[in-house]
Amino acid sequence: MSILPDTAGALARGELPQEVREAAAAFALVAEVPVLFYDTSGTLLWRSGNDPRVCDTAASYRDPESPCRRTLLSSIHYAATLGEAYVFLCQGGLVHIAVSLLSDGRSHGAIVAGPLIMGELKESTVQKLLSVGPFPPDEY
Repeated sequence: MSILPDTAGALARGELPQEVREAAAAFALVAEVPVLFYDTSGTLLWRSGNDPRVCDTAASYRDPESPCRRTLLSSIHYAATLGEAYVFLCQGGLVHIAVSLLSDGRSHGAIVAGPLIMGELKESTVQKLLSVGPFPPDEY
């Protein structure tokens, strides 16, 4: 996603420009998919809504050295390199879509939509997701 130069100031301050925030929030609402904005180092700077995501309670998501986080960082990088949306599977087998925010030829991070399930939820998907935990017992 290429943005207008006047929004680059917000990105330089580590903020998601209002126009981009509104578009991402609208997409999240219509598609019923969580949308998050990460900077290039994988720090979460913004998220749509307050609904928890299955990833939020997984220890692997919070561990910066985990395969989960490395996949996220690599996807942010690939989206910037490609200059277009990059669709990827996380370690739990769920689909995510990363779109880089570019300004003046520089990536400021990526908007990531997901996790989402393509098709019906299968037991094998749940088993794979649980394997990347651990999750708190009440999450099972």
